[in-house]
Amino acid sequence: TQSTWDILSVYFFSLLAQTSRRTSCSPSSLLFFFCFSSFFFIVKRSMKAARSGIENFFKIDLDGDGKIGKEHTEDMRRLAFVKEHNRRMIRTLVELGGGATYGDLSPRSSHLITQTERARQHRRAMWARPLSGPMGFTYLPVLADRLEAEIDWNALPQTPPGSALKTAYFHLRSTFLNAASYGATPSPVLRGRAMWEEVAQQNPMLWQMRILPNRLNEARNLLGHEINADPTCLHFLVNANAATSTVLKSFPWETGDRLIILSCDYDATILVGKYLTDTFGVEVVEVPIMLPMTTEEILNAVIVKLEKLRSENNTPKLANFCHVTSKTAYKFPAKELTALFHRYGIPVCIDGAQAPGHIVVNVRDIGADFYIGTVHKWMYSCQGVAFIAIHQDRKQTISSLNGSIFVGNDFDGDMKHFGTFDSTTFLSIIHAWQFANKLFGGWNGVRQYCNSLATEAVSYLETQWGTKVAQIYPEIYNNMPILPLPKGENAQKSWAPTTMGYLLSHGITAFLLVEPIKGIPTLAIRVTCQIFMDMQDIMKLSDCVLQLKGNYGAANVAKEFIPVAMKDFI
Repeated sequence: TQSTWDILSVYFFSLLAQTSRRTSCSPSSLLFFFCFSSFFFIVKRSMKAARSGIENFFKIDLDGDGKIGKEHTEDMRRLAFVKEHNRRMIRTLVELGGGATYGDLSPRSSHLITQTERARQHRRAMWARPLSGPMGFTYLPVLADRLEAEIDWNALPQTPPGSALKTAYFHLRSTFLNAASYGATPSPVLRGRAMWEEVAQQNPMLWQMRILPNRLNEARNLLGHEINADPTCLHFLVNANAATSTVLKSFPWETGDRLIILSCDYDATILVGKYLTDTFGVEVVEVPIMLPMTTEEILNAVIVKLEKLRSENNTPKLANFCHVTSKTAYKFPAKELTALFHRYGIPVCIDGAQAPGHIVVNVRDIGADFYIGTVHKWMYSCQGVAFIAIHQDRKQTISSLNGSIFVGNDFDGDMKHFGTFDSTTFLSIIHAWQFANKLFGGWNGVRQYCNSLATEAVSYLETQWGTKVAQIYPEIYNNMPILPLPKGENAQKSWAPTTMGYLLSHGITAFLLVEPIKGIPTLAIRVTCQIFMDMQDIMKLSDCVLQLKGNYGAANVAKEFIPVAMKDFI
């Protein structure tokens, strides 16, 4: 109202008079300075408003910043929010005595993730304060205990690997020789996931909108550091089959296209190939692989098939193969095969379900367009943790099989958004990483123990059974040797499930298979060497097998424990 403006005018001129008395400036000089500043401010805002109006009316970008009209205002608000966020981060780091942000997605700073305790303090201190949002909205303060699912690793015993470790950290009740199928999760990691679930229920919306995305970034950062992959290209899925299906089923197929695979590929992948044939008319081409084969023999077999297809003008549209095969536990030359397929202009999808944690994986060095792996088999996360690493150039080639609000708008958001799916299983990567660091100093220590156990187990079983490991070199079987059973040649398919039932009745969980070895169908066992095993487990296995005296067809004393589907169990 007019009276209000009168009051403000009187207050302003009284303030102006007081200022002139305390300084050497005359009231007229101060008034001129004030008027000039106001005029400059009004002109500046008027020019900005005029520019925005012209941009909105003509739909053009006058200043070349990619923003039109009102987008300027929103951009400034977002920029102010980011500046405030960064200011808080810097202030918190200074208060804590320096350090680095935990969960930084930059590969250059991934080595700083070892500063776990400092990072935890940083997150607590930063997010316990209110933070102004883009519209002046202030986020509610978050209690520190809502952000963490902490385990006091220092209070846990430093237990040596083997039976003592199994008793202290695992819930296993049998001689477990088949971790390669579903893995085995340490009790602290299980407890950590349960704690994450409690954190989520304290404020489900806050969990979904802010806490969960931040923690998932931590998990991606840890995993990307281990397998040398760009964390921004990693996407979590529930298992390797889901990841493979995401690539194969959403790939832009046309009738007559070809998918090239190896004859020893995973059974589920072969079934997806049949689906592509029935649905899109895709022809699946198999490269015959008769193991054992050397790297040169494998590459030559692939070259022969590719040259034949090229001569027929039928170059495949996509190639798929396993880094480490499941049933035969054979390590394939992933980098060499990828380079070979790329030489023919063929994108590559690698099924590495048995690789991460088992062998050293370098996704960047391999150079595949799509690399798929699991964390629950060899890296001690909870069951249901797999991932797909997608090359930046291939992100628009595929799409998520999971529909969400991000479909067609944000590829990364589409691949990362699972709605109300319990994503705490993905966060178990964080505690699994801490578990490996606590007991073995990292994954290299885990691999070293498992590899030494595998070498000793192969030597012992070859001596006791009089057979030879199916893989040619230790570098091929690593921690998962395939040992033919004594008198297991010319085996029938039924021998595998019946012998598994026999071993189960003696407290041994193992995976047996009938596979051609040197062209002869042979009954063999896949021994998955793990940190909770020792030579006592291998000796127990050897004695139980020797008691059968090669009579595997009659080993069905515990057949009722094994369903019929076990013959296809992997």
